[in-house]
Amino acid sequence: TSADTSMPELDEAIAAAITAGEKLRTDEQTSLPYFRNQMYRRDDLAGAKKIFPVLQKDYENMIGAMNRLGAILFGMQKTETEKRIAAYRASKSMIGYHTETALLLAQELVTQLNQPQQTIAMKASCTPCDTIVAQMETALKTQHTILDNAYPKRDKDGGLDTIRENLIRMIACYRDMKTDRKAKSFNRMMKRYSDAIESYNRIVRYSPLV
Repeated sequence: TSADTSMPELDEAIAAAITAGEKLRTDEQTSLPYFRNQMYRRDDLAGAKKIFPVLQKDYENMIGAMNRLGAILFGMQKTETEKRIAAYRASKSMIGYHTETALLLAQELVTQLNQPQQTIAMKASCTPCDTIVAQMETALKTQHTILDNAYPKRDKDGGLDTIRENLIRMIACYRDMKTDRKAKSFNRMMKRYSDAIESYNRIVRYSPLV
């Protein structure tokens, strides 16, 4: 018998996100003639006062559904990463172990900071984030030391070095955000995280981490 690969929680979250998106689209399409024909000029915004609460609720429902879906996908990604970390540790493949550990910590940093209700000031004041960043730096430093010892003449413009460089830049952007408290620094931090994941995916597509 084949193994059960169904994921009802994920399926429900996807369905809820689709439903919320379709509801928002339908209500937006329905309200378009009212605004396009400038009917609000004739009814003293009476129609708008009815439409806006509906659309606002639609947006809130869609954002909530997307956040729930994102949390489930992040949880699945974390579980898979933890399995790989355990496997690397068991096989004493410490380059892979420290690389995956740094990426897992980066994911936890993103989880802590990427909350829709947070202001930039709240993000900049995240105390647990400093601990996560310190652990990331330790993992990255250890990974770098092992790489230098094992492959001193490697090309440092590609491979595992690109993951580390992107995560180091991610940390730098995090510290910029704590200092300047600007959304621009947070967005740069998220971009560097995305770059690190892209580098990782590109590497493991062809070979496992050593």
